[in-house]
Amino acid sequence: MLFFNQNQQLISQETLVTEITGLPDEPALSQAELEWHLENFYRDTLKKEAAQLSFKVTFAAPAIRSFPAIGRSILEKVRKLICAVIITTATKEQIIGAIIDALGRVITGGVIDAGMVRKILAYLLNTGLGAFCSFPPTTR
Repeated sequence: MLFFNQNQQLISQETLVTEITGLPDEPALSQAELEWHLENFYRDTLKKEAAQLSFKVTFAAPAIRSFPAIGRSILEKVRKLICAVIITTATKEQIIGAIIDALGRVITGGVIDAGMVRKILAYLLNTGLGAFCSFPPTTR
């Protein structure tokens, strides 16, 4: 599957998985920190997508300076997509692939950022797959 990176260059899921697997682990984040990063990633991606379509998007007005709970909403969608396909014996590479696939479905324009994938991975691994997906480790 192909995605776009932050520079709007096509990149394959396999290349992203290899790139991310070779990087040092990201420090674990709290859920609130991850939601904040997801919100900002979404906002930045939306601005870039709008610019490519020759629209001007501004977030200066008080009503749209922040997307209340958008980070939480994105995390929940990503969680549902990951947990629908992953099993408790999944390898790190399989989990990274599931994160990339989920982000590509949720984020505007199919833009994937390796740093964002690493943040979600760190959160998931720190939380534990069973807790992240709300299933006991022995059931899947």
